Order: sequence, then C-alpha cells, then structure tokens
Amino acid sequence: MADYKRTTEPTSNPIDLAYVKRHARIETTDEDDDIQSKINAAVRFAERQYSLAAITQTWTMTLDRFPGNSRLYLPVRPVQSITSLKYTDTDGDEQTWSGANYRLIDADGLRPYITYIYNGAWPSSVRTDLDSIEVVWSAGYGDSAADVPADFRQALAVLVATYFGNREILDGYVSTGADYQLRDSLRGLGIVPEVDGIEC
Repeated sequence: MADYKRTTEPTSNPIDLAYVKRHARIETTDEDDDIQSKINAAVRFAERQYSLAAITQTWTMTLDRFPGNSRLYLPVRPVQSITSLKYTDTDGDEQTWSGANYRLIDADGLRPYITYIYNGAWPSSVRTDLDSIEVVWSAGYGDSAADVPADFRQALAVLVATYFGNREILDGYVSTGADYQLRDSLRGLGIVPEVDGIEC
C-alpha cells in the first residue's frame, strides 16, 4: 500500500493576479482578493485532477514493500529529481539506498518511475511493515511561472475566468467547457493521455 503527500509547498503560483486580469480584461482592483482565491482554487484543481506539480514542490511517498516488478511509479509529475529513497531494514534501522543503485525514467512523461540499474534488484533486507519505504522527490516545471508551459498557464487563466464568472462554482467543480479546455491544453503538451480512461 502506498500513501503520498506534499511535504514542501511551492513558493508561488504558475499564474498571478496581473496575468489573470490581463486575460480577463479586468482593470479595477475591487475584486483582487476574490480573483486571487480563484487562482488558488484553479491551480489546486488542475494539480489534483491531473496529478501535476506546476511550481517546484516536494512530495513524499511511503510504501509497505517494494513493487514485485522493476518499476516504482511516482504519482506526481513532472519529476525534477529524487531527493532520497530510504527503507527500514530487518533490524529496524533506517537505510538510505544510494542513487547509484537506481535510475529515474520518463521524468517528464505520463508515468515517471524509479527502476534499479541493469542486473540490479530492490533491497532484500527490508522489514515487512507499514510505511517501511520512503521516497522523496522534487516535482514541478521549475521555480518560477516562466518555467511552466504557456499553454498550461493559459488554460489555468480560462479556468480562473470560469470560476470568476460563475460564482456558484465550488473548488473542484468546473464547467465542462473549461475542464475540456484545460484537459485539451494538457493533452497537447503530452501531460495527460490522448485517450480517456488511461491511468496516469
């Protein structure tokens, strides 16, 4: 069983207030606070819905055991780097598995994963217990909004405008049109599958 959570928050959003106001042609400052809350909601929705990280952030996943095959999938992408891979050995001691023993594959793809090197294997002296393995990685396109693909940012602006124009929409619920535009933009970037129903 695997569990994962964000352990370091991003320092900013991929779109800011000025970007959204230019997109929506809003010139007043009367509703800046409301627009900012909609930006936060739209980014949360997009990242959660499509297992993405826009701006650099840290994620931690715990597992009870290593997978039965050679692939340990990371559920949030794109992956910048693996910070650490640790496990509890059969003596109850924490061990850090050297990065020389494994590789990161398809870091920018739909299903990034860690695999052991050629002729390698997962550590064998792992305690069979809850959360005996911990993987920490850095995810996101970069440290600033300029690192995030322009189409992704544009789709987020459309999503914010949809939230703003439909005040009854709750966080996590968007109109079909706005969701489709977001999904199509991400598909064009190869960020979500071309065919619905494929697990990311």
